[in-house]
Amino acid sequence: MKPDPVLLWAQDHFLHGQLLTPWITDYIDLEESLAVGSIAQEEFAHAALLLELAGADLVARDELIYRWPQARWAPAALATMPLPEWPDAVVRALLLATAAATRTASLGESPEPNRRDAAIVLLAEQQLHITHWSRWVFRLGNDPRTAAALAAAVTALLPAATDLFDGFGVDEPAEQQLRRGWAKQVSTILRSGGVLADPLVHPATARLDGTHHDGLAAILAEVRELRTTPDDGVLGMYR
Repeated sequence: MKPDPVLLWAQDHFLHGQLLTPWITDYIDLEESLAVGSIAQEEFAHAALLLELAGADLVARDELIYRWPQARWAPAALATMPLPEWPDAVVRALLLATAAATRTASLGESPEPNRRDAAIVLLAEQQLHITHWSRWVFRLGNDPRTAAALAAAVTALLPAATDLFDGFGVDEPAEQQLRRGWAKQVSTILRSGGVLADPLVHPATARLDGTHHDGLAAILAEVRELRTTPDDGVLGMYR
């Protein structure tokens, strides 16, 4: 039995928020540092809301983040990759944001009222994220100093974006339809930056468990460095 898909999405949002945080201080410019900080904060908030929808209370949320073994995680590959260059970070963020918005729009059709209500909140912020990263695609792709780096990032990262819709919990044709809509949006945005690419060239793949993602181990180690036991004065102190 596959896990609730929103549990998988929550992992993607949490990990991406963690990966964005270094860009708050790894300076691009002041406005961008502030924007990245805001987006990272919203990624954490989206993860929390999705975990709530999956039935995780505050104790269960701490258990997942601080105690779950790596093998129990099943994040998207893109959400675990260390990418030290800004064009790569932009492309990764665009791919994750567009996939998140596509999945959230489908969540808005859920028979459960709490999921439909959550979709309204999530989608509004995710659309703003897409706008933000789309502007960077345009900016990088139309600057001769960075155009090649953007194109290289697209070439490198699209093959890692094949698992974004796995585990959706719907029949296969519906899942394929979501992926087609996502790919069309991504292609249009990339074209604005002078990059011609079709994400569907790379067939969809299943998510792998966390042991297959070396980057996940590093992220979890950093997150768990302080909050390790109930007696350390940190774990659970905000509940």
